[in-house]
Amino acid sequence: MTLITLSFRQLKFGAGCLLFLLWVKPVWAQVVTKTDMVKLTAAADSFRNRSAVEKLHCQFDKPYYAVGDTIWFKAYLLNAAYLTPSVKSGIMYVELVNDSNKVVQRQMLPVANGLSWGNIGLDPKTVVEGGYTFRAYTNWMRNFGETYVFKQRIYIASPSANNWLVNTRFSLTREGGIEKGKLKLQFNQFNSRPAILKDLELNVLDGPKTWYKSKVQTKLDGTVDVDFTLKSPVKKLALIAQETGTADDTHKLIIPVNISRPENIDLQFMPEGGALVAGLPAHVGFKAIGEDGKAVNVEGAVYDSHQQQIAQFKTVHKGMGAFDMMPAAGEVYIAKVTLQNGVVKTYSLPVVQNSGTTLKITQSVAADSLVVTIAGAQVNGSYYLIGQANGVVCYGAIVNLEGIPVKSKIPTAGFPTGIARFTLLNAARQPLNERMIFINHNDFLRIDAKPDKPGYGARDSIGMQINITDKNGQPVQGSFSMAVTDDSQVKIDSAGTTSIISNLLLTSDLKGTVEEPGYYFRQDADGSIQQQLDNLLLTQGWVGYNWSNILAMARQPVFNAEKEFIINGQVTNVFNKPVVNSHVLLFSKKPPLLMDSVTNKGGSFSFRNIIPLDTPYYMLQARNKRGKSFNIDLKVDEFKPPLFAMVSETATPWYVNSDTITMNYIKGSIANKTAKDNYQGSGHILKEVKITAKKFIKDSQNLNGPGNADVVIDEKELEKAGKKTFLDLLKERVEGFHEGAFLLMGSHKRAEHDNMLFNFVTDLNRGSDPIWYFIHDRAIKLIIDGVPLSKVYAITGFRDINDYLTTHSAEDVKGIEVNITSKYTMKYIPMDAPADLSMADVAFVEITTRAGSGPVMPYTPGTYLYKPMPFSLPKQFYQPKYTVKNKDTAAKDLRSTIAWYPNIITDKDGKASVSFYSSDRAGTYTLILEGTDINGNLGSYRRKIILSKR
Repeated sequence: MTLITLSFRQLKFGAGCLLFLLWVKPVWAQVVTKTDMVKLTAAADSFRNRSAVEKLHCQFDKPYYAVGDTIWFKAYLLNAAYLTPSVKSGIMYVELVNDSNKVVQRQMLPVANGLSWGNIGLDPKTVVEGGYTFRAYTNWMRNFGETYVFKQRIYIASPSANNWLVNTRFSLTREGGIEKGKLKLQFNQFNSRPAILKDLELNVLDGPKTWYKSKVQTKLDGTVDVDFTLKSPVKKLALIAQETGTADDTHKLIIPVNISRPENIDLQFMPEGGALVAGLPAHVGFKAIGEDGKAVNVEGAVYDSHQQQIAQFKTVHKGMGAFDMMPAAGEVYIAKVTLQNGVVKTYSLPVVQNSGTTLKITQSVAADSLVVTIAGAQVNGSYYLIGQANGVVCYGAIVNLEGIPVKSKIPTAGFPTGIARFTLLNAARQPLNERMIFINHNDFLRIDAKPDKPGYGARDSIGMQINITDKNGQPVQGSFSMAVTDDSQVKIDSAGTTSIISNLLLTSDLKGTVEEPGYYFRQDADGSIQQQLDNLLLTQGWVGYNWSNILAMARQPVFNAEKEFIINGQVTNVFNKPVVNSHVLLFSKKPPLLMDSVTNKGGSFSFRNIIPLDTPYYMLQARNKRGKSFNIDLKVDEFKPPLFAMVSETATPWYVNSDTITMNYIKGSIANKTAKDNYQGSGHILKEVKITAKKFIKDSQNLNGPGNADVVIDEKELEKAGKKTFLDLLKERVEGFHEGAFLLMGSHKRAEHDNMLFNFVTDLNRGSDPIWYFIHDRAIKLIIDGVPLSKVYAITGFRDINDYLTTHSAEDVKGIEVNITSKYTMKYIPMDAPADLSMADVAFVEITTRAGSGPVMPYTPGTYLYKPMPFSLPKQFYQPKYTVKNKDTAAKDLRSTIAWYPNIITDKDGKASVSFYSSDRAGTYTLILEGTDINGNLGSYRRKIILSKR
């Protein structure tokens, strides 16, 4: 046996990283040579340089919000290899996505030196109560799927003093082979008094399917018992409780039902290195996941085909653990687990391979090296052992197997803190075994934030002195973000909270969900957490590239990196051939702008040094060599939103099993909403003045007069809507807008009436397609600039109106008016209308276009109207300033986020200072401060701030 080692050390100089050869032993292997090793590592480094993966982390001011709140965030966009600021992208996107995978808000933010920060206002018009996903990414990241897209689950509440609360308890029983679910519910009013003798309609739903439906009445203690038959499989079970017999529908509660039947536990076994090989010792990791997607604890034993027990296992943390065994040739192994209900369930272990290799790595507590053991069964020859961190090759060795295991120590000093990935490849460069290990040099930034006093009173000034050094005590300059929240309203879970360290060094490199990522970075005196982290890496998938990608030919990326905002496009002739040297003019009224460009040999042009602010609106015009726009076409590259997978995790509403902290937050949100966040100190709180001025649509042909309609969408709203289609706008803004169907066949009165109605809204003599758009039960008639769509387009059915509504966008029009009630529809019924036609049959949708030319919107050759997404620039986080004079103002200060500083810059001495004012609540605050020195070093810190009672 022979082990030939090439070891590499990362040395950082600014944003760069060099690889140095430390030592080499002579190689006598015939199959793999030192030259081969150098070529392999060069291929890996070349791939890393081409891919230049970016990682993104966002810190938030708090973990959950209420409708009307603002989400404040700081983004760190770093190069994955060295965690230095990314030089690839100068633009990033953030999205707020609901549980139907619909983007309710999207923003484009500029990035400078890897940093950006911003805010998302939770407007009640677009954001309703429920679970949301905050996503952040760059265009370059889209080349790698969803691998490195930053995602954070957020629950947004819609609190009201009229809300009900509900406590739930779920249990399972089995009767005669039939499984029964039992829900015990207790409904309380917001004042904690029982909701007594309330009539409810209950529906148990599994996605779109109804399992149970009943009408019940709450008891004198507000309780209700629900029994239903449990079916399998369960997708997304929820109970809808709707109050009946009341004039309003505010008391409608959606209660998730988390099912985790023991017999449906998914238990998987993952041998270290990837395979069980006969005759070679195996270290096997395992992970148990319940039906609800959460980790569960199990214990059991492994048996061979003769029912002989060969190993025992038991979960240690979050459903994970590991055990050792010796696989035998020809054996089949099973695991038996005794479940909580007493049922014994059997699981299969991976098939034993008769020949192959194994890769075992052990790491002792506080050790400065890894012990690597490579063994083979019925194999000989030369192999590559490659160690990488963040795609950088930090270690390489040539391993010659000659029948007995090869064992060696690898110094950890050659690797940065984080996940190291070791791969054993054969001489043909095919990966055989892989293993991840976490190396922790404890070289995080040392952060300290000291308050200027030991305690504070109400509305007191709090000063914080910040000092940041590296592991050697040297001062650090860098960019940091800080959030301070009230512990009585915001629950900060140190284990569950994602930090810049746990995200960028751990979870961003792993597939799937890591429960409580912060737990793995706690103090670890006895090495137990290190062992649990190792179990996580044994059982969690790796998100990086496989070696087939690394060794493949270089490919052109699909999505380009956006270093700045650029308007790109192309000019072509009638034969779709590029027009060379075409002059392209760009102009804008707001902001005032006039620029020109000339197309290259491919007909392409670009406009740079543009900052799109507010609601940018650009007109582009191209001309041929003779200065004419005739017979040429101009196209602009538009942003095409990515389609990401829907998050399946179910959010628990705030009103279900609420704790004291949650209720304090909700009550504070209600109080703040009532007071309109008026923390102006002394002076008088002005009464709310509602502006009810009628919206005006210029050039509208509305028969009732411009703005006189049930629903009016004006030009200002349409500018914000941007590329949304007419159909999207109607679905979002018009309650009851939906697809429906006419009854066009048959001889009874309903069919005769619907035929008449269809003919009226389409101007046809007979209906051919029963599907149509309706507002509630009223068929729509679409009118463009006073001209019915059907007068210009030959509408024969649903496809025609659908095509029109989906091929025109908000930026094409100045206003949309929807007339639904008889008050506004009566003027639209012509004198010669059929006698059976009622004002309650039709809803009239008036659209006023910018061109004013009716359904046929004119197209001017060689022109293009371009309305990009504007840069979202951060607003100033509001903090009250109390003085002696205004300290005792009557307005209550119940802020949940006390302070938010997105960009604290430390000086050459590693110091910075901030100050803010406390609120009216006594207790403690939690301060979270994290960031980077932009040279690859990260830091995360938290502490408590004590407030005296008052």
